[in-house]
Amino acid sequence: MDAMVATDPSLREALFQFAKDLEALAMQAHRPRLRDVEWRLHFASACDELSVRAQAVRQSLTERYEALGPALEETIGCLMAYSAELADGATVARLRAKAQTMSETYEELRRRLKRVSGTRSFIRSPRLERMKPVNYRRNLFHVLTGLGGAGVYEFLLTQSQAVGILGVLLSLAVTFEVSRRIWPAWNRILIRYLFRDVVRPWEKKRPNSASWYTLALLIITALTPKLAAEIGVLCLAFGDPAASIIGRKWGALKLYRRKSVVGTLAFVAAATLVTIGLALAKSAPLSPLALVGMAVTVACAAAAAELFSDVVDDNATVPITAACIATLWLGA
Repeated sequence: MDAMVATDPSLREALFQFAKDLEALAMQAHRPRLRDVEWRLHFASACDELSVRAQAVRQSLTERYEALGPALEETIGCLMAYSAELADGATVARLRAKAQTMSETYEELRRRLKRVSGTRSFIRSPRLERMKPVNYRRNLFHVLTGLGGAGVYEFLLTQSQAVGILGVLLSLAVTFEVSRRIWPAWNRILIRYLFRDVVRPWEKKRPNSASWYTLALLIITALTPKLAAEIGVLCLAFGDPAASIIGRKWGALKLYRRKSVVGTLAFVAAATLVTIGLALAKSAPLSPLALVGMAVTVACAAAAAELFSDVVDDNATVPITAACIATLWLGA
């Protein structure tokens, strides 16, 4: 089946282009402009047009590799449902729910295409990116959990107590990850209700960022000094939202894949400031020049970790990298 896909460049190109167009449409769907009548008409037309393309691609796949068929059928249903909601005068909340479903169908199609593209003939194929719609609730969640975690560790817990609590939390996270793969209904409850406002579309069938984050916290709490661990936590808490918000708004010039120069610089600036502020607040045993050197190197290393975190989630790589670099400067 895979070999047959690889020998049909035109069909392969059509599949990848359709997936990219679906991603672009889904990104727009997360921010509906209901007061703009022209936008509503244009977007409904775009949904209808893309559903027609999906049907055409679906028919060409029928005899050769049926594995992609269900994802395309689900995509058609989502596009038609969103278009129908626009025609019926739906609320923003209902449209965002439809947009979330559309994003999840894109992720399923991307996952299946990635599996098919495992042959060498696909090495030069275009890369399909994960769906990352603007999510200010997730950004706020990043900041609050970072501040809360660092504050609790600083004022309430010893290192051994923090390691013990994080060990329990990691065990719970692993239990959640395993159980939601065994029972799909439980996974739907978690995704749709418990983590609805902060979950990314691809996390429906992958380890979520919270699990990676808990693992990273356990590692840096156990292996690095308290100040270094807190620096790692706060670099992620402030750097990642800064890169996301500023990069999304002004990041036209790309640095690596979808990551922009402006977004990466925003990460470096936020991480540098938070490192300097925390080190000064805790009277770190460093000269002014060394303190600035630590802040800059920590920020740059953490930004690089965020930039190139393709396989391992950046919620794990960023705090671990920042904490390790800070530990070298602190001489512990």
